Amino acid sequence: MSWDEAKADRIATPDDPQYWALELSDATRGLNELPAGQREALILVGVGGLSYEEAATLREVPRGSAKIFFQL
Repeated sequence: MSWDEAKADRIATPDDPQYWALELSDATRGLNELPAGQREALILVGVGGLSYEEAATLREVPRGSAKIFFQL
């Protein structure tokens, strides 16, 4: 496969890469400061798109336990 300059020019990039990197760093730091259960619930439901029920089943906890992580 060869490099296609025209396609490469159409790849979306952030307006300000340094600012984007800072935002990503802050988000990563915030996630790492959460307790493990809350962090995992946020990633599974908020980022992964799983329902509370799916996340609870995956983690083998009651459905209410997955929901409560967002209420703490």
